[in-house]
Amino acid sequence: MTFSPEQLREMIFSSDFNRLVGEIENEWLECKGQPYQIERESEKRELAKDVSSFANAQGGYILIGVRTKPSATHFGDEVERIRSFHQSLLNTNQYHDVIKDWVYPEIEQITIEWVPTQRDSSKGVVVIHIPEQQESLKPFLITKTLDERKRVEIVFGYAERKGDKSQPLSMIDLQRALRSGFSYEMTLRNRLDNLESLVQQLTENMVTVTDRINELISGRMERTIEDE
Repeated sequence: MTFSPEQLREMIFSSDFNRLVGEIENEWLECKGQPYQIERESEKRELAKDVSSFANAQGGYILIGVRTKPSATHFGDEVERIRSFHQSLLNTNQYHDVIKDWVYPEIEQITIEWVPTQRDSSKGVVVIHIPEQQESLKPFLITKTLDERKRVEIVFGYAERKGDKSQPLSMIDLQRALRSGFSYEMTLRNRLDNLESLVQQLTENMVTVTDRINELISGRMERTIEDE
């Protein structure tokens, strides 16, 4: 079954999450059967990875409280059932804080909300919506500063949503991407320097031509006066 982001938004608005059963995770939808255990560093990183991967692509949704299983007919996982939970089990402000601390630059207009289900308003699903981001802000990096015994280290990584996966780049691919970026920046800088030199040369030539024209005009005027 294929559905669109618009249909998902309508499901969320109506709180009818059971309509998701049988749907397949894709490039804009990730489902989690239970909350991230953000008291653990590894889970904080997992949250940052999942969120930043959508920000580096076209945006999307992470639904917490939706269990999946491998699909027998499609690549990827399909929604098996809704595992809604009480609002007190997840603090959305803490999630915002983790994302702010672990993702750079800050993701614009991200929302995290607990939405009660249609069948039982005491239980709900947490919806993390990552809007499509400006290209000028990308890439969004998973980053963390470690400060132990006066030794400060900055650890970072990159992930991008592709299909139904949010896989981080390997160290080799990350280094290659950074190298390509540096090479492009150097090439662009050289081109700008060459363009600036060309403009300066043209400007100097124009000044020389203008001075020569003025000299010719002045000479003709002087000869005309002398002839009179």
